[in-house]
Amino acid sequence: MSLPTEMNSPVLTDRLAHVVASFATIAPFRDYVDPSRLLVVGVLGRDGPYGRHAACHFTAFRETRSRVSHDGRFELPLITNDGRSMHYVLSFTFPRFLRLAPIEQAAVVMHELMHIHSAFDGSGSTLRHGPAYDRMARAYAEEAVEAGLALPALTATDAHYFRRFRPFPKAYLRSDRSAIRRFDAGDLELAALRGREEIPRECRNERERRARGG
Repeated sequence: MSLPTEMNSPVLTDRLAHVVASFATIAPFRDYVDPSRLLVVGVLGRDGPYGRHAACHFTAFRETRSRVSHDGRFELPLITNDGRSMHYVLSFTFPRFLRLAPIEQAAVVMHELMHIHSAFDGSGSTLRHGPAYDRMARAYAEEAVEAGLALPALTATDAHYFRRFRPFPKAYLRSDRSAIRRFDAGDLELAALRGREEIPRECRNERERRARGG
């Protein structure tokens, strides 16, 4: 199948979300991954050959497979997107992820999808990192390409960033009344646009103000 026409969106995180949704249509992910409950965001990181390209964030504890810890003391915040609860968040590190070749980007996407539990309940899979894990991710990526799901060019050369990613919400003590218990996508997402003319005026003004040291 071909990628959705919405891939023409100027927002890189939107484009990545469509890539993830498309890649999730191959086996075994199509049997349990619901892209509508999977939030894709971008984070700013240091550029260079070393470091994380992406991460899969869970909304449930591994032991209980729910938002509440086994001892009942801690709880994970609710993550929503337009009021809809998200089960997983995939964050991609810009610009490091964008420097990779398309097949390597595809392998990173598959690597993160493999962290999702087959019950799709917000907890992590039982798979562990290692050479076998990496080979499996690469095989899934090649399968996606063979199925016509080749990743389009996603590069950092003409991207502009205007919202920094907050640290991913951590578990909080349930007895802490001041804890933030809900985060929406707008609290997390970094918008990365492909052209200066497509950046909202208020964001351009903010970038220019910071560049002047104001």
